Amino acid sequence: AFDLQNNIVRFEGPAGYAISRNATAGTWISDYNNLIVIGGTAFGNNAGAPAATSSNWVFDTGLDPTSTDADPTVLPPGSGTWTSLTNLRFNNPPTFEFGGFPIAGITTDLEGTVRDGSMPFKGAFEGSGYFLASVKDWRLLE
Repeated sequence: AFDLQNNIVRFEGPAGYAISRNATAGTWISDYNNLIVIGGTAFGNNAGAPAATSSNWVFDTGLDPTSTDADPTVLPPGSGTWTSLTNLRFNNPPTFEFGGFPIAGITTDLEGTVRDGSMPFKGAFEGSGYFLASVKDWRLLE
């Protein structure tokens, strides 16, 4: 089984993917992520078949239907700010692109900070005192 949820993945390079699976067999869960590829081969690799965009990936695999593809180093209006390009802790409140989904058993971040029980942040670090809109609401707006 493969389970990828509430992560921020940014691949940058001449060849590669934001997400790749070598075979379609087995159980795959992938959703509520922020996946972005800059200059890579394609957005995703589905058992050898490239998916050029995040929409292609969702259509081809059925995975990541509520994931986003916002570049965490290029902040759109309304987004929070990062500590630095190599330290992806939020300094200011982010918007819905970085709102995750609660996962049973994942109650703290990498530093031991308690995760929000209803709308945790995507990525390794939880924020505090920030409001996040629903990821599902965001996808409906696209």
